[in-house]
Order: sequence, then C-alpha cells, then structure tokens
Amino acid sequence: EIIEVIQKNLIDIFCYSNEQAKDFLDNMVENLQSKNPKNTQYVIIHRGLEGYFFWEKGQKEDVMKDVCQIINVLKG
Repeated sequence: EIIEVIQKNLIDIFCYSNEQAKDFLDNMVENLQSKNPKNTQYVIIHRGLEGYFFWEKGQKEDVMKDVCQIINVLKG
C-alpha cells in the first residue's frame, strides 16, 4: 500500500520518528480528502502521488510534467 511505502520512506530516508511519520501521513490524508483544488497542500500531494505512479510505470516525461506543475503551484 502506498501509505506504508511513504511511511517507510519518511522513517528510513528522512529519519522521521514513527510519531512524526504518522502525523505527516494524517495531515496528508486530511488534505487529500478535502479535494479542494485551491488547497496548495492538496494539489502538491495529489501531483506527487501521480508522479510516483508515473515513475513506477516508467513514464518519466509525465513525472517531469508533474514536477513542473508542483513548481508552478508553489510559485503562486
């Protein structure tokens, strides 16, 4: 499951504690459930997850498009 992969990466790569990883994921799920396209966190998380699935399928050009869209959201 994608949540388990993200949690493992938060702990193993970013050195989050179990509690920090849980809090991060809770926040992520809450923002995703909002489905509000004006919610910056929703847009970034949604694009990031799409990018992950593109990456898994070997669709590197689609990953780059997602990265560019995330940057545009952050630029405002």
